[in-house]
Amino acid sequence: MNFSRRPPVRPDLNITPLIDVVLMLLIFFMISTSFIFQPGIMIRLPRADHSDSTTQQGAQVMITAEEDIYFDRIRSTMAELETQMRQYPDKSLLLIKADQNVPHGTVVQAMNHAKNAGFQRIAIATRPVGE
Repeated sequence: MNFSRRPPVRPDLNITPLIDVVLMLLIFFMISTSFIFQPGIMIRLPRADHSDSTTQQGAQVMITAEEDIYFDRIRSTMAELETQMRQYPDKSLLLIKADQNVPHGTVVQAMNHAKNAGFQRIAIATRPVGE
């Protein structure tokens, strides 16, 4: 009887398909996360002890620290603001989001244009002290 030892069979793990799948997932996540990023308008709201949250949707005026004005996320100037406000269909509420470094006069001008355009209520956005 001839008992010869056969060499042990070593399992061969082919990692090429694994690398392909990982690279495809990496590419997918890189592409999909670029769609999530949306550049926004940087505004640092002033703090207030008491702030009511408004659940109603209405028009928004945003004023940045550089005094750039946006009406419903469309860049505007103070001269064009009242004209754009007059064209807005729902004039029940206007929310003003002004940076804490914006001069008071600029906010008052925006409020004046809103009243002239026919807005019934004007609210100024703040953030709670704890934030």
